[in-house]
Amino acid sequence: MYFSKRITRTLLLDRQYFPVAQLFLSLSLMFGTWIVYLPSITHKLDMNEGKLGIALFGGAVGSLISIWIGNRMVKKLGEGKLALIGVLGMTFFIFSYFVAENFLQLASFMFLFGLTSGILQIGLNTVVSTIENRDQISIMSSCHAWFSLGGMLSAGFGSLLMVWLNNPLLHIGLATGIVLLMQVFSYPKYLSLKNAVEAKKDTKRTNNISNPRLWALAIVAVTAMVSEGAIADWSGLYLRDVTMGASSQLGLGYAGFSMLMTLGRFCGDYFSNRLGPWQILLNGFLISIIGLLFVFATNTGIALFGFALVGAGFSILVPEAYRLSTKIEGVSPAAGISFMAGAGYLGFLGGPVLIGTIAEHSGLKAGFMFVFVLVLLGLATAFLLKLHHRNSPWLSFLSFRFRKSA
Repeated sequence: MYFSKRITRTLLLDRQYFPVAQLFLSLSLMFGTWIVYLPSITHKLDMNEGKLGIALFGGAVGSLISIWIGNRMVKKLGEGKLALIGVLGMTFFIFSYFVAENFLQLASFMFLFGLTSGILQIGLNTVVSTIENRDQISIMSSCHAWFSLGGMLSAGFGSLLMVWLNNPLLHIGLATGIVLLMQVFSYPKYLSLKNAVEAKKDTKRTNNISNPRLWALAIVAVTAMVSEGAIADWSGLYLRDVTMGASSQLGLGYAGFSMLMTLGRFCGDYFSNRLGPWQILLNGFLISIIGLLFVFATNTGIALFGFALVGAGFSILVPEAYRLSTKIEGVSPAAGISFMAGAGYLGFLGGPVLIGTIAEHSGLKAGFMFVFVLVLLGLATAFLLKLHHRNSPWLSFLSFRFRKSA
């Protein structure tokens, strides 16, 4: 009985925490369904890789704006209301992708999706931090696991559903109905949360975002989210054009990536408490580097294994970055999360734009080489953060110089 209760708590299936976890699930269900149909929608609108990159850039711009307004909105409305506004807006605009009739409409909808999903990211991660401080538990990684679970379901099972239904509008309509139904049953549990994180923290903290440690954590989050976004948007095309995979295999790259990411995140809170956040970050980047080396193989089966291994490595990077952003001296938790969520999601949506630009000129393999370089940058940054945590004298000197120049 005790073991069953522990598993239930780990998976956040109890009535106290599932209403929060389902916000992550809702975002990935909608986004993953869109990913399944990305090649067909771009074909329907006669869009090449360059045009797709421009449309995705609209989402990145919307996400960038969400950084500016998200922190203000979470203070005024509260994280619960902000999360509800975000999930409803995100759902509506992804549904709109499927009724877009031209490139301009799709780009406009992507901008609005970037704005509302960025707001949702800020709201739901602040909700999790509020609950962690209120109940003195660690659930950030497990909550992010539900995002990965939604991606796995929408890309894996969604690929089968795409064949069975043979109707994109009906498919996205079902996903939309599921998300809205979950909100009907869940919103009373999180709607009333407001600024609880701030109430439990040192009142001397401010909204200062020039702190070098916050920027370093943002680099960790952005490198991981850029790479995650690249795999979400481009893994299918990579398997088709680089490894010459069959059409039935094109959704398996993101599905395997999401499956290992899901498992890793459900275990992430346990390993974070056991190994410490800094060792977790280093290990995650190292596993991701090994996975990307497999992705570069021209064999479809080996590349699929590589995508799955990258998912395992990335699984705990972003949740740890969010959690650590609430514990930075001199930065308020709400400001830290807003900055981290906005910057990370900007990377998630903006990364595919960069990959698309590189792919148009040099091919998708070159685009994934760029991802590899970013992961190396993230590894170096995580190593510096670990040294800073140990009060390395030379790194403290660099931090002082950074603050002085800022």
